[in-house]
Amino acid sequence: MSEIRGLTLEEVKNIYYGCMQRDFPRSEIKPWFKIERMYRNGEYCAVGATDGEEILGYAFLVERPGVGHMLLDYFAVSESRRGSGIGTELISYLKDNADTDGILVETEDIDVAANEDERIERDRRDRFYLDRGAVKTAIRSKVFGVDYAIFNIPIRTETAESDCRDSLVALYRYMIPGINNLLHVKIR
Repeated sequence: MSEIRGLTLEEVKNIYYGCMQRDFPRSEIKPWFKIERMYRNGEYCAVGATDGEEILGYAFLVERPGVGHMLLDYFAVSESRRGSGIGTELISYLKDNADTDGILVETEDIDVAANEDERIERDRRDRFYLDRGAVKTAIRSKVFGVDYAIFNIPIRTETAESDCRDSLVALYRYMIPGINNLLHVKIR
């Protein structure tokens, strides 16, 4: 049985330089200093499913004062534990403990999958979130060349799609400020 708990900055750093490099394409991993800054500012939440010292899965979220939603920045389960319910436990924990209107989730957009294998993998990810209460929105984003579909996991109540969009814009502006936001972030 795993324990779900908040992760220390040192644990987040170990995940970043360890399993995260295997769990995500390089194009989707932001520089460590950005995660560290947000964590130290109290605007980055890291939760892990652990068995003793072993990290079985993790969820990293961005939050901002005055923004109605959090953004699920990274979410992964150890390859050897996938399909064991760890991901469901993490999502349930977030739903029970997050102080927010909802959690926005980016998944690689199935509509721009390069091939059938990629389409199947993206569909599997989308179904994971849908089966755990997420709602697929009509919002799409493109961040540093990666196309995303946006889901909302309602926490307090159902929220209007316009509120989800406003939260996403605010969170992206925080994470990717200034000219980089203008050049590398598109929301439609």
